[in-house]
Amino acid sequence: MTRWVRLVSEAGAPCVVRHGISGAVEVRDGRGRPLPYEDVGGGAVRIALGKGDSALVTAKGDRPDLRIAPVEPNAAAARWGLPGDS
Repeated sequence: MTRWVRLVSEAGAPCVVRHGISGAVEVRDGRGRPLPYEDVGGGAVRIALGKGDSALVTAKGDRPDLRIAPVEPNAAAARWGLPGDS
């Protein structure tokens, strides 16, 4: 389940991102301040960013841990991309 999406603008142009977060979202800048955005439907938002600016999209009211780490499996499974045990 997607809890957050972080964007960094390399071009300094409006960005449309389909985020996959259920329900209402919030968009904040790199310092945690709210950023204006437009909901364009279908689970996507349009955010105007300057070159080098960043945005964080989260579910409204959610303050997730932003560390990226492996996800623990919830069942036994073959490693991705490798053949299963015979």
